[in-house]
Amino acid sequence: MVSNRRITKSPIAEHGFSAILEISYFYGNTIKTNKFLFDTGVSKDGIIYNSDVLGINLRDIETIILSHGHFDHISGLISTLGRIKKPIEIIVHPDAFLRRWLVIPNGNMARMDSLNEEEILQAGGIIRKIDQISFLPRDENEIKSKKESSK
Repeated sequence: MVSNRRITKSPIAEHGFSAILEISYFYGNTIKTNKFLFDTGVSKDGIIYNSDVLGINLRDIETIILSHGHFDHISGLISTLGRIKKPIEIIVHPDAFLRRWLVIPNGNMARMDSLNEEEILQAGGIIRKIDQISFLPRDENEIKSKKESSK
């Protein structure tokens, strides 16, 4: 990670997960590319910092997929939506919205970060709750109609 004989900023490493999936495929006679963000990490701004360091434009992402509702996979969602600044579909299992608690052996409980539907909608997320297997990428007209109906 050296540029112009200088050490550049390094991405931060955290517990949790986030990855960009880029899929290229033939659609008729053209090559199509779709970019998905899979999970948003453990901290509010880790994904933003790392995307800046790595030169990743988060506005290129067309869909966010949340694997499940644990804090180390969802905590960066709102800041990511703030960076994207456009309506974007979020695919998530309905159970991801359940509130979660860490129960300490002495019986004390600590509330963990959880998804808030209203906050997601206000930040430009288009929530699509799916509790079964689906296939990506989907038909572009289906995606456009969902985005237009959320305006």
